[in-house]
Amino acid sequence: MKSKGEYIMPACMVGKDVTIKTDVVDSDIPLLLSRDAIKRAGVKMDLENDNATIMV
Repeated sequence: MKSKGEYIMPACMVGKDVTIKTDVVDSDIPLLLSRDAIKRAGVKMDLENDNATIMV
């Protein structure tokens, strides 16, 4: 799937201003974060309980 372009978006996660760099593709899928971005955000994933804690 070819990217239509790269975009940098301002966002707020848990009250903290962040920027998200993403590529847009022609598909009906949600925004996906890279493993590196998830690590930098301090996300703790609990797959057994379908839960994630961010920036704590």
